[in-house]
Amino acid sequence: MSVVSPERVEDRALLEGALRRNAALHLYEIGDLDDAFFPLTSYFVERDASRNVEAVALRYDGGDPPTLVALAGDDREHAALSRLVPDLLRAEARPVYAHFTPPLRSTIESVATIDGRGHHAKFVWTDRARAEEVGTDDVIQLGPSHADEMLALLDAHYPEHFFHPRVLDDGLAFGIREGGRLVACAGVHVLSRRYRVAALGNVVTSTTHRGRGLALATCAALLRALAPIADVVGLNVDRDNRAALRCYERLGFSFVAEYDEAVLHPTAAGPSGNN
Repeated sequence: MSVVSPERVEDRALLEGALRRNAALHLYEIGDLDDAFFPLTSYFVERDASRNVEAVALRYDGGDPPTLVALAGDDREHAALSRLVPDLLRAEARPVYAHFTPPLRSTIESVATIDGRGHHAKFVWTDRARAEEVGTDDVIQLGPSHADEMLALLDAHYPEHFFHPRVLDDGLAFGIREGGRLVACAGVHVLSRRYRVAALGNVVTSTTHRGRGLALATCAALLRALAPIADVVGLNVDRDNRAALRCYERLGFSFVAEYDEAVLHPTAAGPSGNN
């Protein structure tokens, strides 16, 4: 089978317009349009007969393996991604980590094996007043000097984290200390002041301090700091993490969509896969 070259687009205004049709779903892709991340990305589009953009897929090369994001919010977007994603995967010479909405699974299985890495959900902050109701007296702001301490907490209690010390440069990370050590923290995975979007990330509490509302407090402090600079604030969470789901719902987050994470191994032919 011949490989069709997907259309790569670098027109950020065009991409933003298409992605903002469902900004809550595509928050990460919008954030990666920012100057800090755009050089590490490739955006691909599928168009209709009138050349209007129907769907956007993102390939992020800031990690190893690269990450493919293909999220559909409706039937039209799903149909377009079902045409685009196979061409993207046929062009890959090595595995990719992927975020994709569940209806795309059968399409992906036609061109790649799926090594599942969990079922997740996207949430968006819709009731901003809820964060003001949470006490934050014990919360401190974290900065670059706390990088080693925050990394140690994440390594010990959230080993699958994605943390880079640069996220502390803006002061948009908060924590709680007890007994002279950091026992809870919350920061951001995505932040773009230009596009006014943010995504919470690296939210963790020491296993010996859970069940006391520390994550609730650190996230509330973070949300208050984000409110003036981000119109869309979201997060990703494991669908089975009931404690986290309760925390985020209490802070005013609303469900957006389910999605799956997996390592995809492109294949030459034939559908195959596993969960």
